[in-house]
Amino acid sequence: MEKLHAVIKDNELEKILQWISPLEPHKRHQDIRSKRLDNTGSWFLKRPEFEEWYSGDAMEGAVDPYLVCYGIPGAGKSVMSSLVIDHLSNIPCINGERVCVAYVYCDYQHEVRQTAINIPSVLLKQILVSNPKHLSNELLDAPETQKKKNVGLKINETCEFLKLALNSFNKFFICIDALDECKAEHRGDFLRSVSELSKHLESSARIFVTARPNMKVPIETALSTCPRLITLEANAEEIRKYVSYQLDMDVHHGDMDESFRQMIRDKVVEIADGMFLLPALQIQTVLEQNSISKRREALNTMPKKLDDAFQATVDRIRQQSLSKSTQGLEVLKWIFFAFRQLTIAGLRHALAVNEYDTSTDSLDLNKLPFEKSLTDCRHGLVVVDQETSSIRPVHKSLQDFLTKEHETDKLFINGHCENFSCLSDLFETQLQNNGR
Repeated sequence: MEKLHAVIKDNELEKILQWISPLEPHKRHQDIRSKRLDNTGSWFLKRPEFEEWYSGDAMEGAVDPYLVCYGIPGAGKSVMSSLVIDHLSNIPCINGERVCVAYVYCDYQHEVRQTAINIPSVLLKQILVSNPKHLSNELLDAPETQKKKNVGLKINETCEFLKLALNSFNKFFICIDALDECKAEHRGDFLRSVSELSKHLESSARIFVTARPNMKVPIETALSTCPRLITLEANAEEIRKYVSYQLDMDVHHGDMDESFRQMIRDKVVEIADGMFLLPALQIQTVLEQNSISKRREALNTMPKKLDDAFQATVDRIRQQSLSKSTQGLEVLKWIFFAFRQLTIAGLRHALAVNEYDTSTDSLDLNKLPFEKSLTDCRHGLVVVDQETSSIRPVHKSLQDFLTKEHETDKLFINGHCENFSCLSDLFETQLQNNGR
């Protein structure tokens, strides 16, 4: 980093890095890894497909540069991506070998910014920041020179910069998570850029991708190859460990005997259906109950399909007290309709506004809902991203469920996408301008 500061002076560094790409995948990475239980996914790193992909000698034709993991919604693909990124980043260099790791988390909530140019550009940004000691001053100086021309980077220029940068390494890894969440119009161009890079730097390239199974044909078409594949499913022992952790954290842990706790573990694991997300919703449904009898009933009536679990959770939100139910559904509505991820502050301001009250142009700060109340009524459907102080749906599959419910007039009947999206953008812009 010192070398980069030596080339790019004073406060220009952050401006230039933001100019290269506005994406900040490190924040998403930190949020995901902070929620990952210890030793999660160690079995995956020992799979022969992964070990051969990582350690094989491409110069001898012993390895395909691509490893693609397909998994159904909620199977834990992003958690596995975070594990792979950490694993690759922490492997010690041998005999002075220069290794580089760059990554991107595709995210449907950021699809406007995740363009065919911004995604490869963020890979370049990471390389410039993380590995400047291996790069020439000419390459480090190139983005600043380009910025002074007052023109944005083009995709071919970014790819050329990437080739120059990656030529400095004996091996480089690019990890791409949730490729299915990248808009189709950008996904093909991005994959073709990756394909060109891997062909140009065949002996050193390693590309790791996760996606839903419906991406198999588009990926193979864009890459012009049949990559090494792994079907990713939630590991039963890791689900059991997760459920045990939730049971240990339960405030009523001492009120249940071990045989009942074991029954909960066995039942949740049995109907997990290859997902982490479904067990997470199921164990929360059980532990929300305030007696052994009610917990036993919840255990025996747990939904066995993800959409059914979402529906049951929405129903529980509706069954709360009027104030909690109203706020819970409003939180879901604002998050659902927003074009981009909402900050906690932005959501609080949005909820404090009465669209029918035109008596004043200023917001009464006393109407801001308590921050903790935003999550008290969520029942696990929304999560707070501590790295960005934002709030988001627990998973894209929830957004898909809410979309189907809205389009069939079962949910948010009075909500209008354009109105909510414009208002949420307005609140976020005002907060940024106010430095809040």
